[in-house]
Amino acid sequence: MATDFLDKVYKKDPETICRIVDEEPVIIPLRSDIDVADLGAFYILENKTAACIWDLIDGKRSVGQIIKVLLKRFRVQERKAEADTVCFIKELDAIKAIAS
Repeated sequence: MATDFLDKVYKKDPETICRIVDEEPVIIPLRSDIDVADLGAFYILENKTAACIWDLIDGKRSVGQIIKVLLKRFRVQERKAEADTVCFIKELDAIKAIAS
């Protein structure tokens, strides 16, 4: 993985919230350009790892630092943790839930 991406620091978009819906964490955009009636506007955090990554995105930790935390908290190989984290962060960036 490119080191420059692992050095990036992301923060949550202030117009995006995370709430528990039916016992699952859901990212909900509050921006005016989103139709909240569109179920595709919501992003369900389908597992504990995704929820952990969301919690760790704080505008201070780099992607690489987030991966290191995941390696301590979960039984996962470093390559898998890195690939999954990068993929998930890119997805969050694509839906504008986070920004660097």
